[in-house]
Amino acid sequence: MGVLFLFGAGASYGSGPCKPTNPPLGRDLLLKMREEGGIASTIEGDLLNCFIDDPEKGMIRFFEERNSDTTELLKQMSSYLANFTIDEGNTYIKLFKILKKRKSICVATTNYDLLIEQAISSVGYLIQYCSSERTPKNIPVLKIHGSVNFIPRANIFDLRFETPNDKNYAIFEGPIDIYDNAEKIINYCKSNTALSPAVAMYHPNKTVLHCPSFVANQQKDFQTEISKASKIFIIGLKINPDDKHIWSEIENTKADVYVVDRDKEATASWISRIHKKNIYHIADTFDESVMRIKSILQL
Repeated sequence: MGVLFLFGAGASYGSGPCKPTNPPLGRDLLLKMREEGGIASTIEGDLLNCFIDDPEKGMIRFFEERNSDTTELLKQMSSYLANFTIDEGNTYIKLFKILKKRKSICVATTNYDLLIEQAISSVGYLIQYCSSERTPKNIPVLKIHGSVNFIPRANIFDLRFETPNDKNYAIFEGPIDIYDNAEKIINYCKSNTALSPAVAMYHPNKTVLHCPSFVANQQKDFQTEISKASKIFIIGLKINPDDKHIWSEIENTKADVYVVDRDKEATASWISRIHKKNIYHIADTFDESVMRIKSILQL
């Protein structure tokens, strides 16, 4: 049986040394993006307050009121998040130094950033964006909401798209190229391309407007890994039952589930609601969890 790790924004935010700093949490992301100008700086007034109060509700309003600007906002977000890199002492590195000893590890994340990939590379392993047919010295990484380095393989420039509010609608469907260089990602996002990296909107539907099939395959592999897992570690991910593609799957698993998060009350409430006895809160912070994980996995 396998071991599945699921990381959320709290993991990258709390992972320790990063350059230029740690990626912000959702509520602060737009404010940080506004500091560099771009389309984010044009979000003002009630719409800005809506983003600050609840990023998902803010994205709903933005999609309704400024639909044709959505791709540009996704491009700026991807460019911004591509800037972050791990530094010596980062907790992701500490964890993967331990996990590389275990063959049946799979990693999933809702994050768009590349800190996990950087940490895996730093310990001498490679990344594969699928969980089937794992190659030796590869660790599967499933980016279930997409990633800043999932770049559409298409040349479409100087166009703006108005899209219906339908989670099954895509601006572009097709293959992607995996970019392994932050500068290339940033240059792509700042170009006059009409497309964005394949990332989900920060929206309740988690709609992917560009190359959704690739991200859907990530989610399909994620569901398979949940069904195969004997242990699941959830680190820095807010419990949100409305995200059924994540939480409904986990609620139905027979695996032991270990939660790392400061919000113990949310974990306790979730356990009480679903009446499961094999869910355990093991640490408040990512860094505190590493030795506990090592012990649980007997590594």
